[in-house]
Amino acid sequence: MGRPLSRRAIISSCLTAFTLLVFVCFRGQSQSTTQLNRKKVTIILTSHQTTGHRPSWLLSSLRQYTSPEYADLVDRVILVWNAVGARPPNVKGVLVLSPAVNSLNNRWVQTLPHIKTDAILNLDDDIAINKAAMSCMFRYWSAEPWRLVGPFVRRNEGSEYVMDELTNVPGSVHTMVLPRVLMLSKAHLMEYAAPGIQPLRDGVDLDEAHSDDLLLNLVAARNAPRPPLRIALPEKSVSDYGTTCSLLDVESSGGLADQTDRSSLRSTSLAKLLSSLPSAVLSESNEVAMCEAGQRSRVFTTAVSLRRWREMAVGDSRVLCPSLKSTPPPERTGPGEELQMYCPERDAAATDWVDTLERNPICGESRSSSKEKLALFESAKHQCGAWCVWDLRATGKEGWHRTEKCFEKFKDDEHECGDWFHQRPKLILAK
Repeated sequence: MGRPLSRRAIISSCLTAFTLLVFVCFRGQSQSTTQLNRKKVTIILTSHQTTGHRPSWLLSSLRQYTSPEYADLVDRVILVWNAVGARPPNVKGVLVLSPAVNSLNNRWVQTLPHIKTDAILNLDDDIAINKAAMSCMFRYWSAEPWRLVGPFVRRNEGSEYVMDELTNVPGSVHTMVLPRVLMLSKAHLMEYAAPGIQPLRDGVDLDEAHSDDLLLNLVAARNAPRPPLRIALPEKSVSDYGTTCSLLDVESSGGLADQTDRSSLRSTSLAKLLSSLPSAVLSESNEVAMCEAGQRSRVFTTAVSLRRWREMAVGDSRVLCPSLKSTPPPERTGPGEELQMYCPERDAAATDWVDTLERNPICGESRSSSKEKLALFESAKHQCGAWCVWDLRATGKEGWHRTEKCFEKFKDDEHECGDWFHQRPKLILAK
């Protein structure tokens, strides 16, 4: 006989069983009088842009997912057209919903009556994934349908929303999945649309932080026995138009998340939502589901290299946005090549920043110090493009300030960089 279960283990098992039972009940309610299709996926895209580059990216995605190639996996493509009064794209096979009010809630609420599958893939209008990526997400989600599944994640420290780019720190924990690429259940949408959540949904439309995804993660956490699942999609399976092309033409490519004070706005919203939903606990996880070409089994890990995360996306602007003028980044070796991996050179400004670090990093007396150069280099890898590079070995307001030709060391609370201390990544590097 095995060892008897402890009281804590028994309680934990009972709570897990209860949350699963609650989720199954939600799934049962969502079926109504017809059985949900559990072999296909409903795709939801939301857009309100009528000018710039996003309409062409959206049109490409709509045509991609309604093509015969996806017929065995995609049940329906729904476009939530939030551009009130404007004519939506006309693509055969796409169900267009034109709500009377532009609201981020529309994608989670207005779509419900039109969804005939259990699985839903939500995509932003500036990103697309191929069939291999979609199939892999569906496979992992099907095994644990109460979990939100996606490649782009964030975390919180209490009520503070942390904006760090988690691909730069292998093994980082996450607590939330972003909706850019997100697979979830129709039951999650039903929870979000529940009458008791109405006051919080109303607040989303008044919120500068666009907090519908925060609310979705919190609502999902109430009945999920495990945290959201982060997933590393196959190589070159993600067409990330927004990240790759927006730097070349911000005015015509930017989105709602382009806010200088976004971290502060999101933290304020998260604090309000957490106080309103005390039963929602955002649990940490460093688990990553792996998707590789030809893979059929489910494989999990806690260590994914930065190179592997970068390989997930097509990051060449000459492929994704050929109409925008771009210059291929220079080929680098040694430290410059490593820095380029952490900080992709998607525009001339990024290349100039890497050039400065590679050729002439330190100003003044510390210029010849290899230890100081290494400290700047290691800290800069986690602060791509920054004019104020914080010394991640320290906790105070010290680091290096970029001048026209080099980076100048500072250690002064009164330095001008102090106004931007809130942008310091939430990690400490070993000295």
